[in-house]
Amino acid sequence: MMRIYYLLVFYIICCLAPAARASELPLPDENIHINADRMSQVTSDGVYTAEGNVVVLKQGMKLVAD
Repeated sequence: MMRIYYLLVFYIICCLAPAARASELPLPDENIHINADRMSQVTSDGVYTAEGNVVVLKQGMKLVAD
């Protein structure tokens, strides 16, 4: 009987360990990151203008432009 109990406990620990570890992972970054030699923003309409070696990053995607 104790053997079945230990097997059950072991099974539960093995199943729950990955779920606990997944909850520790950081959430994906929802922000847009822009790097460029020169950048400006029009605050009234939220338009960004970037010039020279532009790199835009969002959720693992990368856009590179001159």
